Amino acid sequence: QPTVLKLDTNLNVVWGEPVGPKGYTARAEGHYSLIESHSGDGYIYVGIDAAFDNARMGKISAEGDSLWHYEISSFIGRDSIETELLDDVIATSDGYYTACGSRFGARLLNDSINSFNQLWLIKFDDDGNIVNLGQSVSTDSVQDDSDLDIIVYPNPSADFFFIKQEEAVAYHYDLLDMSGKLIASKQSSSEVASITILDMTSYPSGIYNLIIRNDRGSVVKQEKLVRQ
Repeated sequence: QPTVLKLDTNLNVVWGEPVGPKGYTARAEGHYSLIESHSGDGYIYVGIDAAFDNARMGKISAEGDSLWHYEISSFIGRDSIETELLDDVIATSDGYYTACGSRFGARLLNDSINSFNQLWLIKFDDDGNIVNLGQSVSTDSVQDDSDLDIIVYPNPSADFFFIKQEEAVAYHYDLLDMSGKLIASKQSSSEVASITILDMTSYPSGIYNLIIRNDRGSVVKQEKLVRQ
């Protein structure tokens, strides 16, 4: 069970807080980098979940309380099975954080350079919201009429959409093109909250339909995505 420890100058434990899924597992999360937050009110950490091969990032308070913790994964195509990890994180001068890592197994449409292995750079704020193309995208402005604690932002977008799910519930995401053809599928984690990065860089401009289903196969949310 991954745990963050705070030690005093004599290496005595001040507090210890388990982060991520509760309980013990043979393939637990690994947290590779931890830094103090910009405001000094806590710590930002990044790593990987070895069981599901997805990246992790989170924030823990100065008193040892977990403030947020997200699984970070890609959503590319039906034949693409990705392994993502985040190795390091820094606090940037503009008040955000940038984490770096790798993505393996990505299979993009019309990929002329065989980008199977990719460098991953993710920029995010103190609340775990990913910043797109140097612009802060606040989830406070996203309108959501459903009862689900799931938001999709930004919309429209020229490249990436982010599906932020606060519940630790397994939902199935289906992406359909303008003709109704299924072009990508993804299932979210049932253990932790998650942010799924929908990579639309290799898809043509147009309107796409995101269908979200529960574990019984019932549609719980639909959203039209505008790829600019």
